[in-house]
Amino acid sequence: MSLNKVTEMRMDTIMSGIINLANIDMVPIAIIVLLPVLWFLYLKCCYLP
Repeated sequence: MSLNKVTEMRMDTIMSGIINLANIDMVPIAIIVLLPVLWFLYLKCCYLP
């Protein structure tokens, strides 16, 4: 199993967990908080060997 697949699965789990735990008012806040984190992970995955 490739690292990308593992990361993807983990992201799906985290996202579904957040959506399940949070009420609908919290979802936009969670998205706003997660976007920089996802961007950082994306840059890290792409630019590290």
